Amino acid sequence: MAVSRPEMRRDERLIHCPVEATMDILNQKWTLHIIRQLLTGKKRFNELSHCLGGVNSRTLRDRLKVLEREEIVCRTVLSAIPPWVEYDLTEKGRALNRVIESIADWGMEWMPAAHHCADASGH
Repeated sequence: MAVSRPEMRRDERLIHCPVEATMDILNQKWTLHIIRQLLTGKKRFNELSHCLGGVNSRTLRDRLKVLEREEIVCRTVLSAIPPWVEYDLTEKGRALNRVIESIADWGMEWMPAAHHCADASGH
């Protein structure tokens, strides 16, 4: 007789599956684009918004909050009036460059139509 194990809660699964935990963050729309832009250096909110093109301000704010909570992005308030806030990648966030480069390498090999796209380093 098979013993059924109790159903795991979502947060318990994340602890046991690093791929799922990572993909839960990176699969959110605009997240990889934000990280990719920040790999080139610090950006202010409006600068990020402009670089990303079609992202809604609320969506960008929400994604940045998640990335900040996950310690992937660091938010620095430089001035309260007028508001001057910069976003930058933490060491943890910069380590994602390897992931993005791996995706770019895979795409170069297996998605030949995508060769014209800039890779993670902007080349």
